[in-house]
Amino acid sequence: MNLTQQLRTLQQQYKTLGDTITGFEGVLGITTNPPGTGTGAIPSTGTLLMPHPGRRKLSAAGSKRIAAAQKARWAKIKAAKAETTKKVA
Repeated sequence: MNLTQQLRTLQQQYKTLGDTITGFEGVLGITTNPPGTGTGAIPSTGTLLMPHPGRRKLSAAGSKRIAAAQKARWAKIKAAKAETTKKVA
């Protein structure tokens, strides 16, 4: 089998697979953008996507720990910068 025949065979298989996928999407209620045009499968209303459970809540204590750690990181950077400036001057 030469390359031209192999290419035709693969193109036919690609078309058949595309038709099969389209059939499944129809059954599942999913629409798909054509290849290369964007995001792929886009569920229509009321289909497969689970609802977003909402934002995770952070306790006040946890928030304070994170803020303190960030302030410590910035203080360390600021101190290193000040030290570098002193050495240059």
